[in-house]
Amino acid sequence: MGTFGNEIFEDDLALDIKYSFEEMLNSEVGINELIDNVMLEFEDSFEDFDEAMTAVLALATLVVENGFKSQKLKNELDKVVEESEYLECLKEENLELYESRVELIKKLKENL
Repeated sequence: MGTFGNEIFEDDLALDIKYSFEEMLNSEVGINELIDNVMLEFEDSFEDFDEAMTAVLALATLVVENGFKSQKLKNELDKVVEESEYLECLKEENLELYESRVELIKKLKENL
């Protein structure tokens, strides 16, 4: 999986989640079931140190962009931010991407 820019959907994993979300959005499932289905489909990514942050941010962005709210996803975002060293590693490796992700986290926490 690769990141080719600072925006959340400039990442292969985020794009895969987006395509899956959009496909399921057109079905008759409710938003909570849709979230569960995406999280199950990408379970390994949601549990992986390097991928969990991207997976949660991508799904949360899609939920917010489509006018939904999800306490479960907000809790998942809080969990991954608290438990992951990802942001600290990212800060050392790519300050611009780090700042972009921190801004996105703030926006999502306000809107989930």
